[in-house]
Amino acid sequence: MEVRHVDMGPTEAAELPTGRLYTREQLQNYTASRRDGLPWADELRKRNQICLLITLTGHQIQVPQTTIAAACNYAHRFFAPMSLQNSNFSVAAAALFLAGKVLETAKSVKEITTVMYRIRHRNDKAALDRLQDPAFFTMVKDSVVTAERSLLYVLELQLEVDNAYKQLMEAIDQLALKQVEGFVQKCWNFLNDSWFQIMCLQYPLRDIALGIIYLVCAMHKRPQPRNSHTGQLWYRERGLDHSQIEDIARQLLELLWHGPRKAPLPPISPQGAPAARPLLARCARTITKHARACGSNGNA
Repeated sequence: MEVRHVDMGPTEAAELPTGRLYTREQLQNYTASRRDGLPWADELRKRNQICLLITLTGHQIQVPQTTIAAACNYAHRFFAPMSLQNSNFSVAAAALFLAGKVLETAKSVKEITTVMYRIRHRNDKAALDRLQDPAFFTMVKDSVVTAERSLLYVLELQLEVDNAYKQLMEAIDQLALKQVEGFVQKCWNFLNDSWFQIMCLQYPLRDIALGIIYLVCAMHKRPQPRNSHTGQLWYRERGLDHSQIEDIARQLLELLWHGPRKAPLPPISPQGAPAARPLLARCARTITKHARACGSNGNA
């Protein structure tokens, strides 16, 4: 699959259009948050916090992981042309509410607002007490409804999000990797964590899923699968070149080093049950070495 990024000329450099894929350089320099003076590192931190809030709330109200993923996708896309300086809570709640409606796993705006507000202010008793005031709660809930309308406008009603979990499992089955011990769970954990990153603004979700398989193959010190008839590498057959899959793997390694969140979350396994997250950080140097070694013959 060819990745088409926005070609921004000099007159367009100050603003990103919506509904597109971008290069990392464009995201680092031209988002609305950058125009507002928010440093790149702070933008990544705020995006991380929004996705953490969505994830914690989604787990507590028991929506599927696909709904959480779609909500994070909506939030990332919204905050490309819109600034992260304001209304982060309202947008996070609205994204989860909207994703539930789109994927037919809807929870009420009242439930989402209440749970997310309590999570966000869990250490602030005064803020929690304010939630008991009907007028205050109505104001907070109305801000979420308003944010939903803003999401619909900014996303231009483009609400369909590919099911990366389904695409991940299909590719694992096709490559006969399902029986490799720990392989599926590692892939699933990486995909859960990938929503905290900006990769969904750079690559189609299917490509991110394939990049995860590439990386986990390297972690298991397995050669990258090839077509038994043509000898072609598996990811090339699916339209990805070596530089693209390496870039996705590199960004996943950044997650491994820095972690997607500051609070522990139970990753959701393919069967829907909490699973122990492996301690992967100490493997990073080995992963990098083998990822490059496995791709050294990538011209095939």
